[in-house]
Amino acid sequence: MGPYRPSSLIDFVEGRDVEVEGIWGEPLRRGLAAGVKMPETEKLVAEIRSRIAARA
Repeated sequence: MGPYRPSSLIDFVEGRDVEVEGIWGEPLRRGLAAGVKMPETEKLVAEIRSRIAARA
């Protein structure tokens, strides 16, 4: 497979809405609710939300 850009990255770069909650937020909430520690996912979601907020 050659160079790959996920659709959410393309959406972000092109200024479109990014599906944060469906792709990252919901799995994070479910994992945390099940008692799973997800520190890297928490950091990732926070970073994505921060970058989207900074873009506005």
